[in-house]
Order: sequence, then C-alpha cells, then structure tokens
Amino acid sequence: MSLYSDSSWNPFISELYISRKTSQKQTSGFAPFAERYCIERLIGRGGYSSVYLAYDSVRQENVALKIAEAPGCAPEIAQVVLGHESRMYARMRGHPNVLVVHDLHVVPCNGGSPMLLLSMELADGSLRDWLELNRNDYQARVIDGQRYFRQMLAGVHASHKEGIVHRDLKPENFLFVGGVVKMSDLGASRFLRSFLPAGNSDDRVPQHGTPPYMSPEMLANPGIIDKRSDIYALGAIGYEMFSLECRPPAGGMYTSWNGCRSFSREIFLPALPERVIRVIFKCLEVV
Repeated sequence: MSLYSDSSWNPFISELYISRKTSQKQTSGFAPFAERYCIERLIGRGGYSSVYLAYDSVRQENVALKIAEAPGCAPEIAQVVLGHESRMYARMRGHPNVLVVHDLHVVPCNGGSPMLLLSMELADGSLRDWLELNRNDYQARVIDGQRYFRQMLAGVHASHKEGIVHRDLKPENFLFVGGVVKMSDLGASRFLRSFLPAGNSDDRVPQHGTPPYMSPEMLANPGIIDKRSDIYALGAIGYEMFSLECRPPAGGMYTSWNGCRSFSREIFLPALPERVIRVIFKCLEVV
C-alpha cells in the first residue's frame, strides 16, 4: 500500500465514526477515538484496510491511522489481518528499519463488531515514489540507492530473526521516515512454523504476494512459508533499483525468465559496485 496513492474511492469509514463522541465507559479506559484523533484525509488503501492522515491530540503530532475496512471482504477478516499486523510489528519494535506502531485501539460500535485502528508513524513517501522520481537519475540510484538497499536488508533480516516472513515485499511496502527506509505492511506476514507460539496459528491470515516480486516457487504455490521468498523479493527490488531500465527482472514475466543466468552485469547501472551485483544475483538464484 502506498501512503500517497491518489484515489476517488469513497472510504467505508463514515462521518458517524469520525465525529461520534464515545463515552469513557464504552471505551474501557482508552482515549475516545473522536476525541483523540482528528482525521484529515485518506492517504492510502489496501485489500483489508485504509490509511488516513490524522492528528493525534495525545501525542500532539500527525500520525498514519490504519483502519480495518475492506470492500467486498467480511469485516472479521479485515479485523484479523490488522490485529495480526499489530502483533508482527510488536515483535520488532524499536528496530530502526521497521515502521513504528504507536497504538492499537479496539473501538466499540453500537450494534456491530468493534472497529480496529492502528496508529503508526507518518511516512514521507515510499520506495516506489523514489524510484519514479529518480528513474532517469543514475547517480541518485547508485549512491542513495545503495544506502537504502542496505536499510531494506536490515529490516528484513530483523523480521527473519524473529521468525517472521513478510510474503509481500515490494517498493510500495518500504517507506521513508526522515530519510530512513523502513519496512511496512506486515498484514500478509507469517510466522515460520518453528517460531509459532504454542497453541497459536496464523492460518486465518489470507495468502498474498505481488507477482513481479514473488519468487517463481511462491507464484506456483502461494501457501509456501519460507524466508527464501523474501530474499528473492529483495533481489527483484534491488534489480529494479539498479538496472538501467529501472524495472524488475523481465517485468515479472516468468515465462520469459530462467533466473539470474539469463542476464548479465551490463544491465546494471555504471559505477555500481560488484559486491552489490553479487548480492542481487545471490538473491535471485534459482533454488
């Protein structure tokens, strides 16, 4: 999900939810939604949630407020995805290359299911925005891109150390906060089986992926849970960042691509260090 996607879509969240004054008793001790947050506008949406620019009167700063809502999707599934995402973020709280989540609110709604809201630090834009801006700026992509790529690797490495596989890494899910790249959008992530808490499962989390960045084996079997698929996605993103054409391998068309053996170093930007090319090749190796 890009935090800066223009859309004329009419969000599910109604003016009633935005303006309704909820009593302290109803909220079981946390700040009433309408009293704490002032929503300004929709800034992004995905399959199971919408993101709004909001002012947090407690923190006294702008935040990104993610709300579980999805067109054509059962509300309880959207709630499961957002609750799962908050738990994934909590496992990596404090890592400099993972988006910071401030609060998870469960807001009671009269006559309906509770509404889940996830308050997060506000990003300045996504890696997709940066790629579009610097598509023809080779120097920026070589110099700044290497720093951003290292930060991406660090964020994903942190998730793998916690036994978490993201499963939907793509430029839209790496966000800039104060010039630092941070991994985001963990709604599709899964625990490796060996890391699952006792008696717990994330099988209710829908399976996801974005074809140009999915490994061929994950594309063939979306249910695969393996950190190697994240590693492949990092390679595909690195390829896009540093290739002359600024696009993923073969545009993600696997019928015309047989792995890293089908391209040479000449497709990369001039002055890109050999060590970076080796990392990308390693990520894209056929397994």
